[in-house]
Amino acid sequence: MLLGAVAAGCGAGNGDDKPVAFVADRVVTKGQLEAGLEHLREEEKREGHTPELGDPDSRAARNHVLVLLVYRAQLDEAAARLHIDVSDEEVDARITELAESKGEEEEQEDEFARSTARAQVVYRKLYDRVTRNVRVSDAEVNKYLRATGLPQRRRAAARTKLLAGKRSKAMRLWIIENDRRLAPRIRYAPGYVPVG
Repeated sequence: MLLGAVAAGCGAGNGDDKPVAFVADRVVTKGQLEAGLEHLREEEKREGHTPELGDPDSRAARNHVLVLLVYRAQLDEAAARLHIDVSDEEVDARITELAESKGEEEEQEDEFARSTARAQVVYRKLYDRVTRNVRVSDAEVNKYLRATGLPQRRRAAARTKLLAGKRSKAMRLWIIENDRRLAPRIRYAPGYVPVG
């Protein structure tokens, strides 16, 4: 799952507001798509390559960025539906955190990098909301310890591992359900339907 990664947070970099996709009441614009592709071009210059996508000007790269923007719009729609807000300060903090972890300068002016940071904050808040009631029982921990042959002193680590697994599964199921719910409300403008 590429989260690296919300469409509403990625403005039209070249001023082009032409819609290329719709997710419920959210619109993905050509400007957002171009900002994503420009980000890939800049990354290619910096890194010398974009290994997962190849040529940033290829149809595959365009499709990938468009699908990513639609996914972000789906997350953004869900966050709005669940009354989850993301502040500029939270996005700024995430940008700083990402830059520090990479040992790079902050990319406050890079629209796509900013929208990526925003998407990550949205995803984290959705994850926290969706998984807040997920628990691991003592019986589940005991069963796991018996099955793996781990000693009782590893109980806390076992609980942490089981909880992470259950939370990840709950989030995967939620994403599948969210995709199913929004699928009839996703449309692409002519010429922008992603193809294999």
